[in-house]
Amino acid sequence: MYFAVTKLCFDLDTSTPHDSKALSSLCEKLRKKFKASVAPCPIKDGDASVAIALLHRTEQQISNTLDDIAEFCENSGIGRVKEEHTLIDSIDSISDFEEDEEGGDIGGHYQ
Repeated sequence: MYFAVTKLCFDLDTSTPHDSKALSSLCEKLRKKFKASVAPCPIKDGDASVAIALLHRTEQQISNTLDDIAEFCENSGIGRVKEEHTLIDSIDSISDFEEDEEGGDIGGHYQ
């Protein structure tokens, strides 16, 4: 099994007081469509972002799902995805974390 944790950052088309509501709505749509854990992050200086967590059998499935999520977000009308920070790793590496708790790297790779 593999897991992914990613943060998508958006350049908002126009900054309005309704951005938080639109971001929450986007998160709900992502949860339903992609069966992922999704949470909005606080909006700062016209930049909005969402945090996403996924679990799949293969790394390729996760990569494909993340690509589909990014494309869905681009077409959602909230704004262009300007940054994506992603960690994909094997669930087996979590047991390695216990051994490396004193500040070591737990593995994985960033995109």
